[in-house]
Amino acid sequence: MKIHFIGIGGIGTSAIARIMQSQGHEISGSDLEQTTLTKDLVRGGIKIFPRQEASNITEDIDLIIFTEAIDQEVNPEFQRAQELGLILKSYREALGIISKEKKTIAVVGSHGKTTVTALLINIFLEAGEDFSALLGGKMEELGGANFRVGKGDYFLAEACEYKENFSEIRPVAAVLTNVEVDHLDYYRDEDHYKGAFSKFLSQVDKKGFVVLNMDDQNSQEVSEKVSCRKVTYSLKKKADYWGPKKGFGKFTLYQGSDCLGDISLNIPGEHNIYNALAAAACALEVQIPFEAVKRGLEKFGGSWRRLEYRGSLNKAPVFDDYGHHPTQVKATLKALKEKYPKKKLICVYQPHQYSRTKYFLEKFGKAFLEADEVIVPNIYCVRDSGKDLEDISPERLVAEISKWHPNCRERKGFEETIRYLREAASEDDLVVVMGAGDVYKITEELIGKK
Repeated sequence: MKIHFIGIGGIGTSAIARIMQSQGHEISGSDLEQTTLTKDLVRGGIKIFPRQEASNITEDIDLIIFTEAIDQEVNPEFQRAQELGLILKSYREALGIISKEKKTIAVVGSHGKTTVTALLINIFLEAGEDFSALLGGKMEELGGANFRVGKGDYFLAEACEYKENFSEIRPVAAVLTNVEVDHLDYYRDEDHYKGAFSKFLSQVDKKGFVVLNMDDQNSQEVSEKVSCRKVTYSLKKKADYWGPKKGFGKFTLYQGSDCLGDISLNIPGEHNIYNALAAAACALEVQIPFEAVKRGLEKFGGSWRRLEYRGSLNKAPVFDDYGHHPTQVKATLKALKEKYPKKKLICVYQPHQYSRTKYFLEKFGKAFLEADEVIVPNIYCVRDSGKDLEDISPERLVAEISKWHPNCRERKGFEETIRYLREAASEDDLVVVMGAGDVYKITEELIGKK
């Protein structure tokens, strides 16, 4: 088949494109922004149009797959495909099609799903399983890719809740990390958001299971009516799988009352112990041996843009992180401070969406207490209305953070931020660049890599 992707550069769409290419299909696509992901696709033999134009869509295309991020009313490629009567499938529908071909284990949740999926992938690799996978980040263990195609039965899929992108998946098992309201440019309110998770969990095979965070009240609420088996994990109390913390990145893994052994992670932070517990519980439930689980967890060094060490600036370590929600910001900064207690922590934070910044403004104000210095270069604008842009600004965010933090300032754009860091950073410092937009470009400039 000849398949064209509208918005092929997204982390999910790019993975589906590569999976379908491996199945023998001829793939093309378009994207307005050229990134490391689109460059990888081009190197893999996929033709990418740098502009979305009607002329990119021809009658001989068998299938159009489009990202949920486009405006269907005005997108010229989408409109042309409709005029020609071509078959159109959304990203969520395409993910559903792929998942039906395998025994799908879906990892969902507001925070941590990329890391949990990556940990599961590493465990399955250590166990010698020939599985398929789709990940919301790149992994060295996958050769720098965000997907894997195998001949085995299992498909490990990170499934995003944005616009209910997970709604077409019918998994044999699911891992729910936690539930905290987000994506309020789509969801009406918290009840609508939580309802999407409840609906998804109801689609898990009745003979399967769902892994739940026992320490997260919302996870318990949205799973009340599931018809499959519930498998719990906890860091704070006895559960089906639980792990008392023993120090930096260390915990003892228990299955009920049975002690399985000690685990020592290479990724910092209490939130990553939770991620490891979730992955371990799922893997052990599908009969992966504990020895492989232990190796997979302990060998894992992190995934792309998840507290990723990228290099140094003036001997100061530089990390890149995708965090864009107040809870994620707090967890990341706490983990870095735990690992580098004597370093001055400089956080460069680019909010993702004016609408998200407006909704979580008070929570963002208190999210940076672990940082010694906070820099806001700008706000990344995507799916924002004119009113959103009127209601919030970098200056207002800085003012809110400054109520709780003595050293927060706005730097007017990337160039000023880069110039300041090059002059100010020293070996006594630690720099973390955070956000889900294009703020990674600052990291690349600081360390001289693109």
